[in-house]
Amino acid sequence: MNAKRLEKGLTESEKNDIRENLKIKSDDIVFSYVAELNSNKNQMLLIHIIERLKDSYPNIKLLLIGNGPLKERYKEYIDENNLNEFIKLLGKRNDINELLSITDIYMASSKKRRVACKYNGGNVQRNSNSCN
Repeated sequence: MNAKRLEKGLTESEKNDIRENLKIKSDDIVFSYVAELNSNKNQMLLIHIIERLKDSYPNIKLLLIGNGPLKERYKEYIDENNLNEFIKLLGKRNDINELLSITDIYMASSKKRRVACKYNGGNVQRNSNSCN
């Protein structure tokens, strides 16, 4: 996808194509996090949050974008706990802007830094442990 095109934003049709390729429905709520999969980034916190929320909000999806030393551990946990429908490990990607265009809530976690969640509406909520 061309950078100038992204400046103007993707069309709904283009966003729908991205969602379809990822098997994400139009009414799903998409959370995303782009980072190396390592202990400091603490993606396991986000995995546990989705695990706790999935029964109350069956249309949530978490996209973990990046590679790292904990990728296999996270994959095993997701498989063992039947979370594949809710959490997608996308690995290293070159289409980050496109993926973020379908994101409703950007999540972050870290053991060493404060956490910030940016909502598509532009509001930022900060909390030291999670995005509540």
